[in-house]
Amino acid sequence: MYDSYFYRFRRKYSQNRLLSITVSFSVFISLYILLNGLVNKFKILSNAWVYFLMLLLIFIISVAAYLYLFDFRIKRALIELEDIIYDYVDPLAFTEYLEATINYSKNRKVSPSLWLSYLKGLSYLDDKKKMREILENHGSILEGNLQIEAYNFNLLSHYNQKQEFEKYLSNMEKVLKSEKQVKLIKIKGCMLNDEYQRANQLLDEVFDEDDDLISKVSWHLQKATVLIKMNQKDAARPHIQFVLDNGNTSYYVSEAKYLSQY
Repeated sequence: MYDSYFYRFRRKYSQNRLLSITVSFSVFISLYILLNGLVNKFKILSNAWVYFLMLLLIFIISVAAYLYLFDFRIKRALIELEDIIYDYVDPLAFTEYLEATINYSKNRKVSPSLWLSYLKGLSYLDDKKKMREILENHGSILEGNLQIEAYNFNLLSHYNQKQEFEKYLSNMEKVLKSEKQVKLIKIKGCMLNDEYQRANQLLDEVFDEDDDLISKVSWHLQKATVLIKMNQKDAARPHIQFVLDNGNTSYYVSEAKYLSQY
């Protein structure tokens, strides 16, 4: 079903390393030629130690160029797979393919963007065990990423989420440019504190018919949860059904099945 997506990703992924090495080598050669051209103009560069340090700096710049371009192009390649999650709501197929890609690359450095996409897929499966393992083993290369902060918060216990929510919200408000994203976090806070009337109001404010399918599934699940908490079970039924019909392999389906018991 997703063969065309996998093919386009694999083609870009396989070309990426060679291209990144080529660019990095070109950067090294260009800077090396420039350095040798400056040796005759600046006597200090004739000193063996200074020249060695400049060569070392050029090497570091070349490696940095390789790592940046490699990760940037991996990020671009991953766009080919995003419809599997966003439009087909199939995080299981998405994560299985990325897991196979990561295992194939296990003897090489795995791009941070690849880990981030894998974590995204796992989050839609609610596979907290694997998420924790990745963050524990590879968290150092993912530090500073906004999405990682969100994952770390969501992996906290319910009690700890309540305790840390205001700090988390404050941090996210400083960096998020979208008012809608901030409201989505506030909805989380309202539900943590049993403020269901306010959560219901915010859900109505953030609904967008143009959202991708998985965002709509998430919205309908939250709406159903809030309505049931407000004892409006009949009103929650259509939202539960939407999740059951469209949730595919996401964990939202199991949550909707649980809600349907009420």
